[in-house]
Amino acid sequence: MRVLRLARVHRGTAAVLGLLALSACVLVAGLPRTLQAAFDSALRASLAGAPAYQRDVTATLTSSGREGEPREPGQFAAHGERYRELVPEPLKSVLGETGHAGARTHNTPVYGSGGLRYVNLGWLSDAERRVEWIEGRAPENVGTTRWQGQDLPLYEVGVSADAHERMRLKVGDLTVIGQSDLAAVRVVGVFRARDAADGYWSHNGEILNVTWLQRPGGTQEEFHTTALVGDAALGMLGGGGRNLSYRWVLPVDPSRPEARETGALDEAIAEYTRVLQVQPGLLSGTVVSTGLPGLLTEFRAALTTAQVVMFLVLGGLLVVAAGVILLAVQLLIGRMDQALSLMRARGGSLPRVAGTGAGLVALVVGPTAALGYAISYLFPGPVPPLVHAGPAAVAVTAVAFAAARIALTHRAPL
Repeated sequence: MRVLRLARVHRGTAAVLGLLALSACVLVAGLPRTLQAAFDSALRASLAGAPAYQRDVTATLTSSGREGEPREPGQFAAHGERYRELVPEPLKSVLGETGHAGARTHNTPVYGSGGLRYVNLGWLSDAERRVEWIEGRAPENVGTTRWQGQDLPLYEVGVSADAHERMRLKVGDLTVIGQSDLAAVRVVGVFRARDAADGYWSHNGEILNVTWLQRPGGTQEEFHTTALVGDAALGMLGGGGRNLSYRWVLPVDPSRPEARETGALDEAIAEYTRVLQVQPGLLSGTVVSTGLPGLLTEFRAALTTAQVVMFLVLGGLLVVAAGVILLAVQLLIGRMDQALSLMRARGGSLPRVAGTGAGLVALVVGPTAALGYAISYLFPGPVPPLVHAGPAAVAVTAVAFAAARIALTHRAPL
């Protein structure tokens, strides 16, 4: 009852203390959330601005003719699901909903070109929704053809508009490719990307665009392209004389990572590689590639500077707020000093006197600190530990100071 009576008598000073405590707690709890949200936005903008092939996670298998290698789209999908299941947290939580898979040969020369023209074969799991055919049709069939007295596997292929123009690959052309393991390809269509700016094509640029290389010490140029094949060709792509690889792309959604998780993401990527290496069968030979750790390292370098500034600002704010609140507490103690002295003179123990004064401060600061903490949840952003600790520190400091100051003032009975 004494505390309530004192609160009514000194309600003006108590109101000032409560307002100061409320303002301090809102700032101390709300500002870290706003800054953390800004850090998250900066990270997401950085990742969104990076090429998809750099931020995404790619699992690659090199064909060796082993049993169990994927030979049809359903097997590719099953392998992709398994790769996704094995991704550890928090890396799994930042992956996008859909990825894609592919298979392609490498360094396959056109027979008789003297190593100046290369036509590789590639398959994409979602080619039908990524490309549009501007001439001819999509490749479908495989078979055999007779060439110089031998039977060669025959693939229907589609070539990009760039390969059509720069390498003069036309619908109807029949080309023999390979060295020791020969095959024939017949061009049945010419395509272009539905959205060439899509990050998807940063993973598959060799299918969309011709690559040319200037040979050292000469004027001759090498031209490389990858032609699309249909689902039916998957079972025939492997061969002792072909360099074939399978690839599964696990896309990273730039809108999901949080700045405070960058270190954990690095560890998850390293853990993912270790997990795949101990898997039985094909998965143990998987090579995981991603440029995400490099992007995160660059971001952390900038983040460190920003965090130093943040802590200096918050530290200064907390010191100033604490000083102002302690002055308000001192003012309130001074206003009720006469009542406390009278209580002490009438035989009140020091703990009781100090507890009465500190109780009034707690009655004022406690609810306002809780209200400030609640208001901070109106601020955008995640909740770092300082959001919880700041208001509690303000309230505890004010009450402890009041108890100590009163005890020091009234330590000797009157």
